[in-house]
Amino acid sequence: MNYLKKIGLKYWILMFLVSVPIFGYLDTLPIRLWDESRLANNTIEMASNKNWLVTYYDGKPDLWNTKPPLLIWLQTILIKLIGANEISIRLPSAIAALLTCISLFLFSFRYLKNFWLGFISITVLVASQGYIKEHVTRTGDYDSLLTFFTTLISLFAFIYIDSKQKRYIYLFFVACLGAVMTKGIAGLLFFPGIFFFILSQKELLSLLRNKHFYLGLLLFIIPIITYYISREHYLPGYLEAVWKNELGGRFIKINEGHSESFFFYINEIFTKDLLFILSILVIPGVVTGLKRSSNTTKRFFSFLIINIISFILIISISQTKLSWYAAPVYPLLSFCIAKFIEVDFSRLKFYTKNKTSTKIVPYLFLITILLIPYTRSIKRIYKPKEHEWDKKLYETSYYLRNRLQNEDYKQAPISLIYKDSVNPQELFYLNSLAQKQIPLYTKTLDQVKSGETIISSEKWIKDSIQKIFLYTILDTKSNLITFKIYGKRPKNH
Repeated sequence: MNYLKKIGLKYWILMFLVSVPIFGYLDTLPIRLWDESRLANNTIEMASNKNWLVTYYDGKPDLWNTKPPLLIWLQTILIKLIGANEISIRLPSAIAALLTCISLFLFSFRYLKNFWLGFISITVLVASQGYIKEHVTRTGDYDSLLTFFTTLISLFAFIYIDSKQKRYIYLFFVACLGAVMTKGIAGLLFFPGIFFFILSQKELLSLLRNKHFYLGLLLFIIPIITYYISREHYLPGYLEAVWKNELGGRFIKINEGHSESFFFYINEIFTKDLLFILSILVIPGVVTGLKRSSNTTKRFFSFLIINIISFILIISISQTKLSWYAAPVYPLLSFCIAKFIEVDFSRLKFYTKNKTSTKIVPYLFLITILLIPYTRSIKRIYKPKEHEWDKKLYETSYYLRNRLQNEDYKQAPISLIYKDSVNPQELFYLNSLAQKQIPLYTKTLDQVKSGETIISSEKWIKDSIQKIFLYTILDTKSNLITFKIYGKRPKNH
């Protein structure tokens, strides 16, 4: 009990340090374009049509987003519990980030017997720009949940290889199942590194002779095969779309114009996403882990090196490159950085343990190293604002969200006018409005009638309205204009 009281404050500090960048201001920005908005629409339609196998977008089966629906299932459950909003879409990503941090800590504290390595690793992780950002932990995209499962894959694989406890084989394959059901083949990108580590430890034959390996493999394969076959049955052409979008498509050719050099991820990770003060500690941390550690920790750092290099090499070879594809490597890198800091911190604690006047020195050292990256992480999430280049893109989303939240908007019917199709981030709010029976419609310009109130932020639409209709402007918010239509202009006007 005294021991728990003694470490209690450290746990509270750690929980605070982790929770603020993960959960703070999570719903400030509206749903973001592309992956998050696409998933949000899949989710709100699943909540409506109750089809838990085939995802839908704008009323049609979705063959653009072909990933398995584990994240969408979680988001759908939250929509049913708390309604369709930013929190229900983003909370699974935030919870996955918290669980990732807890996993790192428990592994460090219970398996490596090193509280401070876990403490520092987690703090480094939530201070990493490549981890606490849009597309990963701050939005309802796949990559935070994927990173949680790939982190478990790595930790369970190492624990089994190191301890030979059979339950970790099953936990490993459960984590693999979660990763694949989150983002398909991307969930298996650590497999080559794990395989090479098994070879280096001369454990391959032992593993292949273990019946629990095959039972665990069945536990993983049967649900995956069942899911893909079932979805193909109910949506013919799904497997072909999976091949084009996820397998042959993204890996061997450039998808959607996302072309970068081979060194793209190395540059992103070590010069942008990890601040200089952290990135320079990766190699010293690896050396420290290999030289000044217990035998278990030395083996773990060998495991980390192989997996980090293997993963970065695989995503670098892939032709389609996006910065958030590197998210799963940050928990592993956080161990490398943390090890160097932890060793120096422990030395300072040892040298000052009998000197009351200098006991604070180790903690000042820790604060000095981590303060700048951590405060920058907080600054990124504190009351986030739109970039100048995004303000126009999300004007209509803000309007629709205000209409969804503000009771004063609910009585007056209004129509959003678009040229070709409604943007996905706007479609989510339109679907949310429809669920609450708040009158807001979508129309093309040729469907507008006299007496209607309409809105648009598209310049082509606004220019056409001014040429075609008699109107008054009811409201102007930057590029978004609300028109009251009285009829068409005379043709000779």
